Amino acid sequence: MKTPQLRLLIKEIVKQLIPEEVILGNINVDIDTLKRLKKAYNKAVKEKKESFLFNGNPIVTELAKHAITHMSYRLNLIKEEDSIIDITFDRTCPICKKVNSVTVKKKDYDRWRAGTLIQNAFPYLKPDEREILKTGICNSCWDKMFKDI
Repeated sequence: MKTPQLRLLIKEIVKQLIPEEVILGNINVDIDTLKRLKKAYNKAVKEKKESFLFNGNPIVTELAKHAITHMSYRLNLIKEEDSIIDITFDRTCPICKKVNSVTVKKKDYDRWRAGTLIQNAFPYLKPDEREILKTGICNSCWDKMFKDI
């Protein structure tokens, strides 16, 4: 089989194995699918089967090996992208109306939105930057508001 045809076949297998929402970036389901496929593949190799059933679909063992490689590569790309993407927030201070910008890693922002304490999600930000992200209040307005405390 020629390489372009093999790639198309692998792509089709991956589409059958992975729901559409995973292709759009849901890593948890992707990891689960990959683990289950690896387990089924290893069992088929151990039993010296040329094909096996996975999610009700017959899969050629040798092609499953390529699908596993493809899925692993894709998963690593998704993880890598999440760790390097920066998000910049422009927040207007509700008191002085000055616009302040704070840049954070996407993965850290996702952790914060999922419930991680802000100081744990963004240890690299200064406290005043975390305050801007959280409430929008800039450092000088914060100091004016609490100068007597």
